[in-house]
Amino acid sequence: MITIRKFNEQDLDAIQQIHFMSWLQLQWQKDFHGEDAFVAVDDSNQVVGVAALSYSATWYYIDRPVTHIPDFQMNLEYHVKEDHPQTEQIKLQLLTTMKEHFATYKKKYPDRTISMRCWCEDSSIADMSFLLKNGLYAHCVTPVLAFDLTKDIPNYSIPSSIEIGIHSFEGNGMKQYLQANEMGFDQVQDSEQELWFRLGGETTKVFTAKDGEQVISSTTVWGMGEGRSATENIFTIPAYRHKNIARATLSTALQYLKENGEKQASLTVLGTNRPALAMYYSMGYELIYNLIEMRYTL
Repeated sequence: MITIRKFNEQDLDAIQQIHFMSWLQLQWQKDFHGEDAFVAVDDSNQVVGVAALSYSATWYYIDRPVTHIPDFQMNLEYHVKEDHPQTEQIKLQLLTTMKEHFATYKKKYPDRTISMRCWCEDSSIADMSFLLKNGLYAHCVTPVLAFDLTKDIPNYSIPSSIEIGIHSFEGNGMKQYLQANEMGFDQVQDSEQELWFRLGGETTKVFTAKDGEQVISSTTVWGMGEGRSATENIFTIPAYRHKNIARATLSTALQYLKENGEKQASLTVLGTNRPALAMYYSMGYELIYNLIEMRYTL
């Protein structure tokens, strides 16, 4: 018999064996909170599954008097011990528990639209079918694009006053970055907690373009193993768009990865973001697969 109970720190060793990233996040990623995590245990009290909610960027605005965010989201992770004979039952019990737990937030924020979301690869028909049958819906397509770093990297001319390099987060560096980040992402700042978590990794570097002391554009990179790195969190503040600055900043990051022996750089982009898609394709990125964002909305 499988039962679901609240997560506690004594579960971490077992979670490490089930899903390494969940183990890391529950310890060090401060968007994850113990009260939003649950484990599945079998008759011998062995942990065989884990599920957790984490704050997305929008969730940090839910208590503010904002009107530009139509839907406040938490992210859902759930994982089951590999090849467990009761995998489908465990997944269903974990998902049911997470839906019930998420509903407690609706009671706290009755006048807000809130969503719980996760992603499936477009080839994961069984995963999508499971979620569709259990109350989630396919919200949008998120293309995953990749740049072949064995090829030449394009160069772009930008105004001479602008300098591009690896950003320092010492002193007021984090404040500078986050101010620009919020402007660059339509007044919804990326999670500072996730950024600090990423910066704890040796491969994470944040490239910024600056005009004097002002951050105006950025690309973040981190290693994903097997010669592949991410190029994500790409933004430019509105006043500096259409000047090749985003392209030049991203190209600088790509050149860095190439010089460090990486073979491929990938990124995700909303399928509705036509300007971003046009830019990435013009630089040489190509589609490698799609993610389907699945949501449960209250």
